[in-house]
Amino acid sequence: MEDNDLTQREPQVLAANMTDRALPGSVANAAERGDLQAVKAWLARPSSEINAMDRSRWTLLHHACLPIDLSADNLALAEYLLSRGASVNHGDGGSALHILVVRPSTSYSTDMIGLLLRAGADVNARDIHSHSPIAWAIEKFRDLGLGESERTRQLQFTVQLLRHGASLADGFFGREDGEPRSLEDFIDKQKYSVPDLTSNKHFLDCQAIVTGVKTAGSWRAFRDDKNNPWRAYERVPRKAVLRLRSLVARGRAKTTNPLFNALFASPNEIVWHVLGFWRARIPS
Repeated sequence: MEDNDLTQREPQVLAANMTDRALPGSVANAAERGDLQAVKAWLARPSSEINAMDRSRWTLLHHACLPIDLSADNLALAEYLLSRGASVNHGDGGSALHILVVRPSTSYSTDMIGLLLRAGADVNARDIHSHSPIAWAIEKFRDLGLGESERTRQLQFTVQLLRHGASLADGFFGREDGEPRSLEDFIDKQKYSVPDLTSNKHFLDCQAIVTGVKTAGSWRAFRDDKNNPWRAYERVPRKAVLRLRSLVARGRAKTTNPLFNALFASPNEIVWHVLGFWRARIPS
């Protein structure tokens, strides 16, 4: 009888332990605010786990990536969580990378995506509908409320994923009638759902890039192709630096950044060459 009582209580004990280790809503909200001190205080508890999940199967890292307007605090929190051993691929139904590629409101999203990719985020992770992050990135162009910088940043997200080996093979864009969907079918569906996309320059550039990469076989093979539209976007911030250099030289502007001062003292061709190693970062 005593053994039976213990057996009957065992599931309840396990459930209690799981509840103790679950991610509380208040802590998840703190992560969304980028409240590092509140998250640290919770993690200091013996029963807390860095990869604890809430009822949506999301972790602290998911919630750090969740705000529409990501901030420097969110980025700092994500860096801290990863330094403490947070799994960049933990959770079910959608990765933190999925969440980030539809957050183009601030430039911190670009930095956060880079952080996760360097930490080993699975660039081809699947959500519950078998979509990969690049499918989410492309589909986001259907949001016609995006501003110019946001659309450019959305295109940049796509390029970031391609640089890290995002697959464009059939099946990475979900399934239709039980069959893997091809890149071409997926893009056609976006244009069918939102006809205005056919005149959206950023979406057309995105289509040209992903199609070019699929044809070439990799981002590296397509990177320097004269038909790669991203090359024009990369030149924009470089040209802005050269304009600033010209203004400084004419006494119409000043810079206290020692790196810029050293760069501005160099000939044009050297400045442009140095900026060639600078990956474009679209400002907020």
